[in-house]
Amino acid sequence: MITAIIERGSDGLYSIYSEQEIEGYSFGGYGSSVEEAQADFMLSIEEAKRMIEAETGRVSGAFADLHVNYRLALNKKRSAQWSVASL
Repeated sequence: MITAIIERGSDGLYSIYSEQEIEGYSFGGYGSSVEEAQADFMLSIEEAKRMIEAETGRVSGAFADLHVNYRLALNKKRSAQWSVASL
C-alpha cells in the first residue's frame, strides 16, 4: 500500500505526493481538481512500473495488488482518508 497525501496549493491547484518509493522511484501528481491530480498520480505509478521493467527486464512484485491510500490534508489538524485499489 502507498499512502498519498493530497494538498491544495495557494494557487488553487492540487498536488499528490508519497514519501514511499518502489525501487528508487517516487510518485507525484498535479491537477486543477483532485480527480485530475489522482489520474496524474496513477500515471506516475504506471510510468515507474514501465521504467523498472525496461531497466531490469521484470516487473517489481511491489506493484502486485498495489493499493493507494489517499489522505486529504485539510489543514495541519484535520485530514480525511480513503483507499482505492489502483493496479
